Amino acid sequence: MRGVWLSLALVTLASCSSLGAVRFDGHAKEPLTTAGQVEDVSALPTGYDALGEIAAHCNYYEGQRPPDGAPLSDVDCSEARLTRAIREGAAEAGGELLVGRRCRSTVVHEDEDSLRMSVSCTATVARPDEDTLAERGLVAPRGTRDELSAREAWRIRVRFTDSGKVLRSPRKVDYVREVGDMPVSNVRIGDVITECDDTCNRAAVRHGLLVAAGRFGATDVVGVRCAERNSGYFCTGTATAYEIDPTLDPAAR
Repeated sequence: MRGVWLSLALVTLASCSSLGAVRFDGHAKEPLTTAGQVEDVSALPTGYDALGEIAAHCNYYEGQRPPDGAPLSDVDCSEARLTRAIREGAAEAGGELLVGRRCRSTVVHEDEDSLRMSVSCTATVARPDEDTLAERGLVAPRGTRDELSAREAWRIRVRFTDSGKVLRSPRKVDYVREVGDMPVSNVRIGDVITECDDTCNRAAVRHGLLVAAGRFGATDVVGVRCAERNSGYFCTGTATAYEIDPTLDPAAR
């Protein structure tokens, strides 16, 4: 796992167009494309101008849970999330390309049982120059904007009440179910709360609950409820998992 991450100290950048910990330092222009259509290149192509630099950062925890109240970006810290976030920022700033994207990490703390790393991704944002745009014509961004923004993870806070069970292996959100009743094969591993002010999408706060539960090893989240509070949103649910974790006990496989 440690070999997957790379290392870089994040330089604090002035935010021209940002949400949470994503920073863009440059000159934004009208959007040309959506985040999903922003492409990676190794060098600035002919016919393109650099708009500025973009960066994002999160803290990765191994062998321990993130602190209570940590942002979802730390609970689910990964190169993939950081890359999605800077793609969103690049599209919003009017870019079409991420030039020379680099993702690295540096160890902040390490002992026999746990590890914490600072993970960062940086890139140059580029767009077609005026001559190139004139040749093809300026059009509105293609496609539709994703409902759930990766950048909202820096605004969503996660709280987890531990049941005292051993740490479970993290699971991707794709393998976490939202259910009405706890499966008979499961045990409670804790209660999860996600919350954010009104700058967040309510659906993102709800989805963040499942993401966080998966990070804590849940296979199912029982009794999910979401509501408005203090001009924002919060969601709660009970994280549950198999009584015998197949990833920890070969006899359960």
